[in-house]
Amino acid sequence: MTKPPLPTRAGCIVVGAGLAGAAAAYGLARRGFSEVLVLEREAVAGVHASGRNAAMAFSFIFEPVIRALARRGRAFLASPPEDFPLPMTNRWTGSVALGSGPGAARLEALAAAMRAEGIGVEEWSREELRARLPVYEPRLGEKAFYCPDDGVVDVDALLQGYLRALRRKGGQVRFRCEALSLISEGGQVSGLVTSEGPVRTEHVVLAGGPWANELAKEAGLGPLPLGPHRRHLGLVVDGHAPPDPAWPLCWHLTEGFYFRPESGGLLVSACDEEAMEPADVGTDPVQVERLARRVTAFLPGASGARIRRVWAGLRTLTPDQQFVLGPDPRLGGLHWAAGLGGHGVTTSAAVGEVFAELFTGGSPDFLDASVLSPARFFI
Repeated sequence: MTKPPLPTRAGCIVVGAGLAGAAAAYGLARRGFSEVLVLEREAVAGVHASGRNAAMAFSFIFEPVIRALARRGRAFLASPPEDFPLPMTNRWTGSVALGSGPGAARLEALAAAMRAEGIGVEEWSREELRARLPVYEPRLGEKAFYCPDDGVVDVDALLQGYLRALRRKGGQVRFRCEALSLISEGGQVSGLVTSEGPVRTEHVVLAGGPWANELAKEAGLGPLPLGPHRRHLGLVVDGHAPPDPAWPLCWHLTEGFYFRPESGGLLVSACDEEAMEPADVGTDPVQVERLARRVTAFLPGASGARIRRVWAGLRTLTPDQQFVLGPDPRLGGLHWAAGLGGHGVTTSAAVGEVFAELFTGGSPDFLDASVLSPARFFI
């Protein structure tokens, strides 16, 4: 089938159809921007980070601003607005956060802060943790806190819902179309060169995840400190003792290990963070072996388990662990929606809302958006 010609003009072009870009475009469309064009160089949305995550809505986040975004994003996931076109089969099984050593006191302080913000959190004893998660054997000195509002998200429906809603509001999504270079005149964006020709626009949003810096570098602006880091995930199965799908997801924040029920087994990660160049990353045998050892150490109740499959994806991090949202102070009409650092599933709806507010010159009333501004890197 022949593709229709690319529009020669757009009110705003969003580069990247992952969770950050799709949510930003959806946020703009909800504000009445009907001429939004999303460009994605892959054949489908969510090929990279947005499609290779653990699909978890998780509230135990130490950074207050990111936690505020997660709280608002979680509310969207639980009750999407009427204009959201796809049902999501989310599973609200709750989450358990663990802390040990100095991390136990830090987790206690986080739980207290969450309660003060209205997030339901309760402490679990060792006996309760063992009863609710029999695959895990609690250690002496560990603290465990449970949040019933968390769970597993239907990421595909979330991502496709953003894009379908955008189209219904007059926006367009173009796959297999690569953004090549910015066009600017007098310190203002005036267009974008793509693999299918130039498009005139006064606004470009860099939302390409690990590749978000590429257009800025090509334009001579210099990259922002966005660091892609590889993380491995695996599916562990035990034919003798399949997990209960109602188990909560569990994350040991001190030791860096999480697991949750998935497809008759357990989805696991050792939370590795290896700095990488932007790429379609594969797996590292050293990290696969490390993951296997961590499964044995942390899940004694799954002694007969074996790793059926392992995959890897890139998480894009910033030095201060905050997102990058809003206008670039160096070039008028250039905007960022990047650096979500693995929190995209939980926060994306709020990211789109905040991005649209900043795009229109406003300021969100539930957080200090200056913490997220690209301008913080140039002060």
